[in-house]
Amino acid sequence: MPARREQERGGPLSRDDSGRAWSKLDLRRGPRGVAEPSSERGGLLPNLRLVGAGHAVPPGAIVDPVASGGTILRAVRWMAAVGRRDAIGTVLICAGRTEFIEKYLETVQELLDRGFTVVAFDWRGQGLSERPLGNPRKGHVSSFADYGTDLSSIVAQVLVPFCPRPWFGLAHSMGGTVALAFAADHP
Repeated sequence: MPARREQERGGPLSRDDSGRAWSKLDLRRGPRGVAEPSSERGGLLPNLRLVGAGHAVPPGAIVDPVASGGTILRAVRWMAAVGRRDAIGTVLICAGRTEFIEKYLETVQELLDRGFTVVAFDWRGQGLSERPLGNPRKGHVSSFADYGTDLSSIVAQVLVPFCPRPWFGLAHSMGGTVALAFAADHP
């Protein structure tokens, strides 16, 4: 069955056969390798929507496509509630192997309710970030160090320009290993 088009939340969406929603956005490399929106159509980035898990996407999600060593990562940030109080810091969620942003939506809402800005992302080859293999069901990296490159890119392109300090890490499994190695190299 071909993907069907529909309007939702004010923008055009496509749905694949599994019912996942995607919004069209093409990316090009800008200065210093940062991914930027392009006026041309073509590439697909996921629409932020949780399918089948029962948790709503916290309002105010901002998708930040991030360039990391020739791969585009899907990153999302939520700024602390405006008018409630200043953010008390930023929590970066580093998911485990095969996990994805949507798994942490309930946690994101809890952190926002406590006054934190939150950033979550999909590692290369996982979730809805770009995959180096032709099969979208397989995750792959050439070297475990690629994950360190991903984390460095998230920090440089999302945390540094947009997120208030202090920064905290919330990590699970493989994400914890990468976060600890990064922290040791960047005191």
